[in-house]
Amino acid sequence: MMQPRRISRTILLVTILAIYGSRPLSAIDLGRFGTKNADNNKNADKEDAIEDARRLLNSMNDAATGTVTSYQPGGGPKKAEVVTCDEIMAKSLVVANEEKAAVIAEKTAVVKAASLLSDRIDELSEKLKEADDRIAAAEVAFSDLEQTTQSKLDAAAKEADERIKEANDAAAEEIERMKLT
Repeated sequence: MMQPRRISRTILLVTILAIYGSRPLSAIDLGRFGTKNADNNKNADKEDAIEDARRLLNSMNDAATGTVTSYQPGGGPKKAEVVTCDEIMAKSLVVANEEKAAVIAEKTAVVKAASLLSDRIDELSEKLKEADDRIAAAEVAFSDLEQTTQSKLDAAAKEADERIKEANDAAAEEIERMKLT
């Protein structure tokens, strides 16, 4: 008796032979069954490269002539309507006007921002000048206060020295008087 695995392989082989019965099969074909055919992959790569080259050539021709073609899957190249020079110029004029309007709007925004910044700079310059004036006045007041304080300290030191001298003189006189008595 045949094993179930062997039966299923036999059925598979018979089915494959029945499917491919209309074309001649060789042992090499059966050996390659279920694997990728490297030649087919190379051919597909070549076909893709040729298709890319055709698209590039058509794009270059479109740019040179002002026409547009496109490829639809399975449909081949189809020509779009021809674009005239007047239409191209009109479109570029519209684009240029839009860009000009955008630049003018940006310029207006920059001028307004510069004006606001100029006003702010003037305001800050005034505040800085006021602060400098206050600092100068504070420095003068501090200098005056320092001079006044120094003169008061000098006067107090002089007065203290005089009182000490008077006290020493009075003590010396008292000592002399006590010695005499």
